[in-house]
Amino acid sequence: MKSIAGINHCFRFDPAVVLCLTMAMVVSSARAADRNSKQPLVANEQMQRIFTELVNANDQVERERIWNQLQQFDRSDRQGLIQQLALFAGDAKGVKASMIPGAVIGQFKMTEGEVIHALIPLLETENERLVKQTKGMLAEFEDQTASRPPDFSIYREIITAELREGREAPTGLVKHMYDVSPGTALLTMMRASQMRDPEKLREILWAEHVVSESDWKRTHGFIARDAVETQVEQQLRQMANHQYWWARFYVVATMKSEPLLKSPELLDMLSSDSNTVVASEALRLRQ
Repeated sequence: MKSIAGINHCFRFDPAVVLCLTMAMVVSSARAADRNSKQPLVANEQMQRIFTELVNANDQVERERIWNQLQQFDRSDRQGLIQQLALFAGDAKGVKASMIPGAVIGQFKMTEGEVIHALIPLLETENERLVKQTKGMLAEFEDQTASRPPDFSIYREIITAELREGREAPTGLVKHMYDVSPGTALLTMMRASQMRDPEKLREILWAEHVVSESDWKRTHGFIARDAVETQVEQQLRQMANHQYWWARFYVVATMKSEPLLKSPELLDMLSSDSNTVVASEALRLRQ
């Protein structure tokens, strides 16, 4: 199914609106995401029916009636409305239906931050189709191209706010970042954690540089496609023994995205990691 990323031609967020996103909203929305992260999303039959009516509306009067109904939902529970849009888009049939999320978000001038915060809890649902749809919608805000890594700056704000409040970073969001770009995710987590020790910073920066540079060499033919450089193995081993779980998770995510780098030894070790996220993903990759 097409995600919101597929309707760029009819909807774009206004950068000026995005800049108005305040840290207060970041903190409060992140708290909401934390509270709701384990709650399954149940379809609101009334909202889903109205979305379908909007797809099939044939005249202006009918569309105005539908917009008025949706505006009531928007005023009472904007986050819930966004989440129901994601659920609808995951099952959308046809191009017109897939455009509904963008149309509704644009109609009510929802900010980039509001949409992202509402989507974060959906990354941890057991509905695989919904998770896939959510990832597709988040991709709209990551500004990634073939020649440019994704932009996780707004994710960093969310994670930093959580850590400052003494809570864990939203697991689903962290896993999503590592799925998209392990190296960018590692650097984002490093910055979000507010590390100050220059030696520890250099350790992570160097590991990411060595691994990404080796990948660049393979891509452009400077080393063989199946070559695994010794220094890459060394850096992955070092990260696998790192004190922070998100640095150890980088090893698992890197091996997942680049099967050539899989190390049965490291996966065995990480499968019994003290962090359940690291351990479960390592075990899944080892099988």
